[in-house]
Amino acid sequence: MRSMVMANTAQRYHRAPVRISATWEDMAGADMTGAVLDLSVGGLFLRPRKSNKAIRPGRWVRVNFRIPGRRQPLRLSGEVRWMGTHVRPSDNGFGVEFDSLNREVAQYLQLEAEMNL
Repeated sequence: MRSMVMANTAQRYHRAPVRISATWEDMAGADMTGAVLDLSVGGLFLRPRKSNKAIRPGRWVRVNFRIPGRRQPLRLSGEVRWMGTHVRPSDNGFGVEFDSLNREVAQYLQLEAEMNL
């Protein structure tokens, strides 16, 4: 079960499990690294390599990561909506809701779904 601080918004999109290296920065310009552990058209879950007390619900971040099959990294921004653990208790991190739906993420998720049928 997830322990979390969550905004009033529930997950609206199916999230696919992934493990993709990522970098991100908060709006104050602090750079962080870690991994995307799940991905959807509307958001993702990030696990930082090091904890960062500045990240909390309501903060905005810009996330950079490369989805398989794409040469250029995606650069997406969104709001931290909740903090807690992912599937495993050791996977502490936070959920980000993108500020707009991303077509390239949608295409990647569609291809992944078709390959797993």
